[in-house]
Amino acid sequence: MKRNGLYVVFFLVIILLFTSCLTKEQPNTLKNVEVSQNSNNSYSSFKLTKDSFAVELTFKGKINSEDFVFSNIPFKIVSFDGNNTIVSLSFGELKKKNFEFLKVKGNPVLLNSLSVDSLSTNITKTSTDTTPMLLGDFNHDSYIDLYDFAYFKEHYRTSVNNPGYDQMYDIYPSTKGTDIFENIFSLKQPDGKVDIFDFAVFTINYRKAANRPPVVKIVSPKEDEEIHGGLNNITINNLDPDLNNIVYDIYLNDNKVESDINILSKNLNLDYPKDYLLTIVATDVVNNYVTPLSSIATVSFKTINTPPIISFTNLNEFMPYNFKLSVVATDIEDGE
Repeated sequence: MKRNGLYVVFFLVIILLFTSCLTKEQPNTLKNVEVSQNSNNSYSSFKLTKDSFAVELTFKGKINSEDFVFSNIPFKIVSFDGNNTIVSLSFGELKKKNFEFLKVKGNPVLLNSLSVDSLSTNITKTSTDTTPMLLGDFNHDSYIDLYDFAYFKEHYRTSVNNPGYDQMYDIYPSTKGTDIFENIFSLKQPDGKVDIFDFAVFTINYRKAANRPPVVKIVSPKEDEEIHGGLNNITINNLDPDLNNIVYDIYLNDNKVESDINILSKNLNLDYPKDYLLTIVATDVVNNYVTPLSSIATVSFKTINTPPIISFTNLNEFMPYNFKLSVVATDIEDGE
C-alpha cells in the first residue's frame, strides 16, 4: 500500500513538471506570427515568422487598449467589430523575421493572423490608372502626413459592398512610377477593398512628396480679339494633375489687379481704346513641406470705343404728321 502511494506521488510530480514545460515560454507558432508567454503568463509576446511590411491580428473578444504594448510601431489601427478585436500594424518598412512587435497582457486567444511580406505587383494599366498620383495624399496637398492617415483610418476595412468604401483609399495593388514618382507607389488598380495591403502601401509612401505645376488656359478674351471697353468678363480653365487647389494672380500690362483669387471668372473694368496684355499666374496650394509651383498664361487683346445707343420713346403722339427727325449722339470722353 505504501509502495502504491509512492507511485502516485511520483506520477503527480512527473505530470506537474511536464505541464510546467508546456506553459513556460512554449511557443505557439501560427502562419505569420510566433506567440509565446512569459514565465508567469502575465503577458504574451508576438514576433514575426518572416520578413513583413505589415501584420494584422484578430483576437477573440474585446481587449482594452491599455493591455497592448507596441514596440515603436509608427502606424497602428485597433478596432472592435462587435465580436473580436482587430489589431492592424504597418511598419513603414520591411521588418525582419523574429522582430517582436507586440506584447499583450494575459493570454489572449489569437483567432487569425495575416502579414504583408511583399508589395510587388504587376498591375494592368487601364484608363483610370495611367496618370501617376501620390497614393495616400487624400487631402491633395502633394504631401502625405498625419492628416492623410486620419482620412485613411475612416475608410479602413471597407469594401465595395460597404457604404463607407471610397475608391480613392483603395491603393493596392499598385506599383512605383518614374521621374518624380520613381520611388513612390503612384499607379494603382483598385481591388475593391481597403485592407492591410493598402495600409502597407500608405505607410511606405508616408512623408513623401510629389508635385507638378498646374495647367492654366485663358478662355476669354481670345488672342488679338477686339472687345468693347467697360466691364468685361475674364474667364480661365485650369487643371492640376495632383488635384491641388489653385489660386490666381491677374495682371494687366504688368500691373497686378487681383491677387490670390480662387474663382475661374472675374469681371474687370477695362479702359478704351487700349492695348492690353493679360497675364494669369496660377499657383497650386500645397503642404508647407512642399514648394508650390506656378504656371503662366498670357493673351494680347485690345478694347475699342463703343458708339452710343439711340432709342426713341413716345413718338406716337406725333403721328400721323410727317416730320424729319435728326439726332446726333456724341461720346464726350472719346469722340463721336
